[in-house]
Amino acid sequence: MLKSKHNKGDDILKNFYQKIHEFFSEGIQFKIVKFIYKKIPMFMAASYLLLLGFLAITWDVKIILAVIVPAFIFLSVTVFRKLFNFQRPYEKMDLPPLISKDKKGESFPSRHCASAFAISGAFFYTNIYLGIFYTILALLVALSRIFSGVHFVRDVVAAALYSCALSSLYLIIPYFLPLQ
Repeated sequence: MLKSKHNKGDDILKNFYQKIHEFFSEGIQFKIVKFIYKKIPMFMAASYLLLLGFLAITWDVKIILAVIVPAFIFLSVTVFRKLFNFQRPYEKMDLPPLISKDKKGESFPSRHCASAFAISGAFFYTNIYLGIFYTILALLVALSRIFSGVHFVRDVVAAALYSCALSSLYLIIPYFLPLQ
């Protein structure tokens, strides 16, 4: 007797994304998710560049790790996504994404989410209050990726955990290799 590849977990997941799509597909909810999805990542990237500019102008040695750690996170996530090529929710469940996206595969982990948390780590490294603010923005980016239907929860959770774990290098490296 052949078993179907379909399972109850798939039904629960599809139902979850259908409910999200129904709730966020119109009205103010849609506008908020679209704003967060499109504008917050751009704001974070621009802010990060300003941070690097400030560190460069002030000859702050923290610029070394503020460049290396996020760059490593971005590059390693990019390579992992290409190697393993996980499907996106709209591919796997045949549901349209809330915000139009044609990309196939490379869903795990979310590069936007990993980058947002890498940027928040860089801000934490330089100023705890800015770090808290940018971590809140990173959480919003993560939620927007789920709510828009372009990433599974596992994609953003893995990205956030990975970035946070590697951001611990901001504490570890200066301990063993004083950069002052």
